[in-house]
Amino acid sequence: APWKTAILNTAVRLKLFTVLSDRQMSANELAAQTSANEVVLQAVLNALVCMGLLQMQEDKYGNSHLSRIYFVEGEPYYVGDFIQLLVNESSKWNKLFSIVSEGKEISDDSCDSNRTFIKAMHNMGMLGEVDALINCVDLSGCPNMIDAGGGSGIYSISLCQKYPDLKSIILD
Repeated sequence: APWKTAILNTAVRLKLFTVLSDRQMSANELAAQTSANEVVLQAVLNALVCMGLLQMQEDKYGNSHLSRIYFVEGEPYYVGDFIQLLVNESSKWNKLFSIVSEGKEISDDSCDSNRTFIKAMHNMGMLGEVDALINCVDLSGCPNMIDAGGGSGIYSISLCQKYPDLKSIILD
């Protein structure tokens, strides 16, 4: 549902889950911390409660277990950048009709788009792709590797940690 995606993306962009981390705060406190409009923020917070992403006790909001794992920046399984990538990409697809029917050119802020994409791919790597790679690829005896499209370097870093004599060149 688009409304759920919009609410989740708003929460990620405001860093609500990160601000809450392991504590509980009122809508007023969260509005002050995030510079958000308190009335509208409270509606978003209540929607996040209904979605199971926040919990509420005595007018204070706290992260659900799932939100602490996946939406708090700095946690190993953080996927907030991936959420932002999905929203950015879907907004581009929403312009397809205008591009096709009116012949409009596609414009893109490639620096921000690339940064978001690299961070999102790093998020995905941390969800288990890196572990899968290092457990199924044997680079014993390989002195060098090239990581084409290496992004944040998470795959090269993990492989070099497993194979200390391995040197990697990251091309992106």
